[in-house]
Amino acid sequence: MNPPEHHIVFTGGGTLGPVTPLLAVAAEWRKRDPHVKFTWIGTPDGPERLVVESAKIPFRALSAPKFDRTRPWMWFIAPIQLIVSTIRAGRMLANLEPTMIMTAGAYVSVPIAFAAVVMRIPLWVHQLDVVVGLANKLMAPFAKRVSVTWEENSASFGAQKTFVVGAMIRPFLRLGDAQMARELFGLSVLKPTVLVIGGGTGSARMNERFSVIGPELIRHTNVIHITGRGKMLSSLEIIGDGYVTREFIG
Repeated sequence: MNPPEHHIVFTGGGTLGPVTPLLAVAAEWRKRDPHVKFTWIGTPDGPERLVVESAKIPFRALSAPKFDRTRPWMWFIAPIQLIVSTIRAGRMLANLEPTMIMTAGAYVSVPIAFAAVVMRIPLWVHQLDVVVGLANKLMAPFAKRVSVTWEENSASFGAQKTFVVGAMIRPFLRLGDAQMARELFGLSVLKPTVLVIGGGTGSARMNERFSVIGPELIRHTNVIHITGRGKMLSSLEIIGDGYVTREFIG
């Protein structure tokens, strides 16, 4: 007889910041428990779907309000949107029947966490950065466990439920090979290599700046530039040998 199956729901997205540490947890969990089941709840249009599904984790999308500090007038309707999203999240969780929810932040996780509290599903919140984001401030009080990357964050949450775990890194990232990368991207072995990335969704402003300084950079370095989906500039693609552009690398 197989042991009881644990079903873990990971949630987060919009950018890859709150996604990659959870993928590291999933990879390690699978090694320790081959019977564990995962589901991911993320944003409808974020970059996380591709990397989550490439990790063989089923993906479901949930629309949720973002408390945007640059648009305070939206805060009047955000609570209503949050209630609607929480109801939808509850229906998802009732269908999935998870044994635990885990999140590393992101606004899409908030209604999932609130629904989990009502349904008495254990919640684990991970604080990735030194500065605690709004989503984790809202969710952490209801969490059964809180993990943090940095010792400095230990005092930000309840001492009895908080523990320091350090950086969560996917195992395959430790298997990188510099020579293989040089061959794959056609890079010079005589120059150092600079990686340019504006977060999980890229940065249009950064892309514009590097389209100007790129020709000067490749006189001294190789450059691998991840622009973000839909943010590729034709001027970046013609900078020259040693300047490699990709919209996304999973």
